[in-house]
Amino acid sequence: MGMYDYFKCDTSCPICGCYIDEIYQTKNFECLMSVYKPGMKVDVEGPIRVYTHCDHEKRIIEIKDGAVFSTNRAVWIEHIIPIVNREISRNQNLWKTTYGLVEYNSMSFIPDGVTDDEAILRYKKFNSKKLKDIEITTFERLNKEWE
Repeated sequence: MGMYDYFKCDTSCPICGCYIDEIYQTKNFECLMSVYKPGMKVDVEGPIRVYTHCDHEKRIIEIKDGAVFSTNRAVWIEHIIPIVNREISRNQNLWKTTYGLVEYNSMSFIPDGVTDDEAILRYKKFNSKKLKDIEITTFERLNKEWE
C-alpha cells in the first residue's frame, strides 16, 4: 500500500451524483499524509493525479464474530489536475476525469449493540439508496441532453 498524500476537493460521483465524502489520494507530492487542496501553491511541475472511489453496492459474504465480510462494487474516479503557475488548478473544467466500475473485498465491524440482522438491513438500505441516486442522476443527465 505505502504512503501517500490527501487531496480534498468538492466533487460528485459521475454515476450516482453523490457528493464524494472520501478524500482523494495522490502520490505526486512527498507522500507524508499531507492534505492538499485546489488553489494551493505547490513545488511540482506538470499535472497531478488524484483518485478515490464511490461505493455503489455492498454484498455481504459472511458475518462472523462481529465482522462483516463483503464484496463491494464501486466507481473508481481519477482526476488529472493541471498545475498553473505552481498552483493546483481550481477550475474543474480543466481537470481530465476518468472513471470505471471496480469490485473489491472488504471487512468491517458491526458496532456494539447492533445485531447481525440490523447490520444486514443497513446494507440493504445503503444499496437501495444508491440505486435511487443512480436512477435520479441518469434521469437528470438525459433531461439535460434534451434541452
